[in-house]
Amino acid sequence: MDSGNPWTLSVTRSIWKSFGNQGKPPGKRDYEQAEEYLDKSLAIQKEIGHGGEMPLWTNTHLYLTYKHFGKDYDVNEIHTLIKETENIEFDINLGLHELLEDTSYLETAYKSKT
Repeated sequence: MDSGNPWTLSVTRSIWKSFGNQGKPPGKRDYEQAEEYLDKSLAIQKEIGHGGEMPLWTNTHLYLTYKHFGKDYDVNEIHTLIKETENIEFDINLGLHELLEDTSYLETAYKSKT
């Protein structure tokens, strides 16, 4: 994981993981809150010049909320972030699989855990 700003990393991951992990699927308000917080996290990351894996993680999960609401998102930006990221961890590969509907990310996530 990128060591840039541990607070941003921790907050962003906590925000997303808090939704839908309470024994029930996330509701509309959960996605709205996730979108709001992930947008804020991206703004902070851009302000402080945070690079590495974190922008990919945040954009992937933000775009998953967009996908949930049927909103457009920038697939090219995701591909650019993928190219710029040295090490893509398990949870990001799962998110990329869900977002891009590309099984290669699921296979990569699986192989990283075996």
